[in-house]
Amino acid sequence: MIHKPIYFGQKDLASTGEGFENDLLEKLLGEKPGDIRRRITEQKQIASEAVKRLLTLSGMEEKKKEYEQKKQDAEFRLRIYRDKGIAEKLQKQTDFDNDERRLKKISEDVRAYISTLSELVTTHEDELKNHTAYKSKQNTHFFSEFFDDYQKIIGSFDKVKAELDTIRDQYKFLQEKLSAFAGLKKTAADEFAHVRRRLEEELKSKGVNTLNIEEFPNLQKTVETAKQMLEAFRKQEEQKESVRNELLTALSELNRLWQQEFQFIQNELDRVNAKHSELKIHSAFKGDKDSFLNFMKQMFKGSKIRENTLQGMVNSYTDFIAIYKDWEQAKAGAGSSPEVFERYFFDNLGALLTWQTPNKFTITYREKELRQHSLGQRASALILFVLSQEENDVVIIDQPEDDLDNQTIYEDVIKLIRQMKPKTQFIFATHNANIPVLGDAEMIHSSRYAEEKISLKSGSIDSPVLQKEIVDIMEGGEEAFNRRKEIYRLWNPQN
Repeated sequence: MIHKPIYFGQKDLASTGEGFENDLLEKLLGEKPGDIRRRITEQKQIASEAVKRLLTLSGMEEKKKEYEQKKQDAEFRLRIYRDKGIAEKLQKQTDFDNDERRLKKISEDVRAYISTLSELVTTHEDELKNHTAYKSKQNTHFFSEFFDDYQKIIGSFDKVKAELDTIRDQYKFLQEKLSAFAGLKKTAADEFAHVRRRLEEELKSKGVNTLNIEEFPNLQKTVETAKQMLEAFRKQEEQKESVRNELLTALSELNRLWQQEFQFIQNELDRVNAKHSELKIHSAFKGDKDSFLNFMKQMFKGSKIRENTLQGMVNSYTDFIAIYKDWEQAKAGAGSSPEVFERYFFDNLGALLTWQTPNKFTITYREKELRQHSLGQRASALILFVLSQEENDVVIIDQPEDDLDNQTIYEDVIKLIRQMKPKTQFIFATHNANIPVLGDAEMIHSSRYAEEKISLKSGSIDSPVLQKEIVDIMEGGEEAFNRRKEIYRLWNPQN
């Protein structure tokens, strides 16, 4: 059974493009970080849900100011009525209005309670009761005892469901009482109308034309509604703070998992680096500032916030979580556009807070960044690095010789292959005879393509047929091989 195979093509070995270090590292890591990365994905979802709840609770400041102003204006007008003695004369009607509003609020709250309880019962009923149909093949006795205890929970659920029916019946009686109160108020309506007419005549006789008796109950209703809304906003504010704390906890856990992932990778790199004296992989947690800036530019596109302002943010903070936790200071750093920065930030809050500034990985060869070396040096360093990985029992490499000279192939590659052959399976696709011949290949496959057909010859390096294939295909034929041999003999100063 193949265990942890790894493949590298010529492009992988010669690559110096953006992020090639990460690509190489991912190949080496394989599925090792799978568990921690699954937990990171789950934690991102938890944080995203907290963001959604927080945003739902946000945006109430303007409404809060609106109701505070309505309450203030209505109370100012009501003071005029009180100063004129009107409020006292309309007290009975005021009391009836207050009672009616309270009864309606009670009715609304009970209806909401019934709705929530009904949804709870409907959501869980089938799921809870269907469990009892399960039959264990191996642990029948255990499950029999388990379901004896579980049945008590089902019994409690049935009581809740029965209680819900009782509450619905009681709610009907409340509605009947509410209708009865409406009848009482209607009976008193003539009395209220008589009082208002008398007051209007008194005001008219005194020359007071700025007050409208019909306005008074509306003002009282406005004050009462405003108080209820402001109380709701107060509770919402408390809830918002609680959700914000949940979000901060979720973000701290997400950051801890990112650090755990980085430490896992760092441990792997320490193991890899210990095997090499000249090639090293260096790492920095959330160190890819260029990616941070590019992502920020993307998310703030259209904001007209200058790039140097965003660059300042990137220089000051490790990621968007750090910005969020230091919000007031960070917003002040947005220069002349703090409001715009705030709008774009919170419009994209979920995406920003769950985006990780990438870790930065740098490969050095002989104490110089690998990307700064020649193509041949890069390929040499990487192929030696790949070949020496002991955890990959199958290493597949396609045409490694494209950027390597024959001396490097023999002195470095071939010698390492021969050393590791007993414990690692190497598969090469190559045009260079040095690899199968000097590497003492155990199995060679020679392929030809002609007339839309592929012909294949297979055998060991000791097979005369395969030896001839090597000479014909890789060495250019026996004549070319012998000619080179003769030239090399003539070049030898000892001859």
